Formats: sequence, C-alpha cells, structure tokens
Amino acid sequence: MNQPKAITSHHKLEAVSTLFQQWRSQSAGRRTETPVELRTHALALLQEYPRSQVVKALGINHAMLKQWQAAARPADTRAAFVVLSTPGAASHPLRELTLAFGNGSQATLRGEFSLTELTTLLSGLGSAREKHA
Repeated sequence: MNQPKAITSHHKLEAVSTLFQQWRSQSAGRRTETPVELRTHALALLQEYPRSQVVKALGINHAMLKQWQAAARPADTRAAFVVLSTPGAASHPLRELTLAFGNGSQATLRGEFSLTELTTLLSGLGSAREKHA
C-alpha cells in the first residue's frame, strides 16, 4: 500500500474519504486492519464534522470510530497509580495507641508496629482479662 498522503488545512472530509477509498482499493481484504494514519485522520474530522457525517463519508461504523477514540486516549493515570515507599522509610508507620482501663490506668504504645502485631497484643490483653475476671 502506498503511504496515505499528508492532508493539510484541517483534515477535510472529502480528502480523508478519498484516502480511505484508495486504501480499500489497495488492501488485501475486508479483514485488513485500518492503518493508524487513517484512523488519526478520521478522529481529527470529529473536531469539524458531526460523527454521523464522518461515519457515512468514510464508510465505517460508529462502533469502529468509538473503538479508535478509546485506543487514542491516554491511559487513565488513576488506574496506573502505584504506591511507592521512599528509601529508608519505616516499614510500618509510626503509630501511637493509648488504652484507658476501667480502673483509671492507661497504657500507651508508641512506635513502629503493624496492625497484625496490634491485633495480637489486643487479643492477649483480652485473654489476660478473662483469666483475671
């Protein structure tokens, strides 16, 4: 296939339609994937023409055009968010927990501890309380 010619002055509908017709006449068959350059031209036409007019002029369907739009959009950056730890950062954040007991005494736990360690500690306190009750 010859390379599609560059289209100047705002990607006019007729010129892009001609490029699609040339490509179809030279392509191996109906299942041949539309070249990226032609897709780009088609998407650019949506800035100047209604979707229905672009689809009709280029001989493509709405679903195809929508699929091309989705592929051309940058990936959602929120979906690519990765939590990174800084070098030298604590494996567990500094935490502080104060327990107030019914007899008026308090116990404070400060430092780096995981929630698993905290759960184990609280389970142990619960067991000790049951034994003394």
